[in-house]
Amino acid sequence: PDGRQLAWLDGAGAVWLAPLTLEAPTPLGAPRAALASPDQRYASLAWSGAGEHLVLVGAGGASLSVMAIGDPAGQPVSLLQPGESLADAQLGLSASQPDRVVALVRTPGRARAELTAIDIATGARQMVDRNRQGFSAFYLDGLNRPRLARQYGPAGDALWRFDADARRWAPLLQMTPADSLLTKVAAVSADGASALVFESVDRERAMLVS
Repeated sequence: PDGRQLAWLDGAGAVWLAPLTLEAPTPLGAPRAALASPDQRYASLAWSGAGEHLVLVGAGGASLSVMAIGDPAGQPVSLLQPGESLADAQLGLSASQPDRVVALVRTPGRARAELTAIDIATGARQMVDRNRQGFSAFYLDGLNRPRLARQYGPAGDALWRFDADARRWAPLLQMTPADSLLTKVAAVSADGASALVFESVDRERAMLVS
């Protein structure tokens, strides 16, 4: 986030880290493998809000780990408890809450995945939304507050919005199965008042709307 380092995944799912230096003849300094073990492979990564950790998601949401980038010998630390997994790979990471990651966590024995805030350093948890509606994905604002949610269904997906005044979820957009394939929430504004959505409901092609 501060523009000093670059992290990426290679084709095998290994994590690499390199400094960005203006003095170097190329934009990249010497890259190094942040994770050398061949059994550690990840599907996506993101920076923590403070830029001090990499947040790593395993294939299929099987794992959620963090790694401190300041420790060259550091190894990923799991944020999930035994048997848990992610129901959705989207994460809530915000500079306003730099020590937290918000994730939709699936726990054995519970009927629905729950939106949970996890402290990166301690692993302490706080419930954000118990997901009584059975949503498949949440979209958060700049304060890691859920503002939109998606519900998968055989007759088409539905988007819901959180009514802050009424303190409840309300339906926003119902999609056909074909429209569901082309509809995607691109971003929620920092204040949660608006969102950018790619959608094709009642159109011949997808459009970006807010």
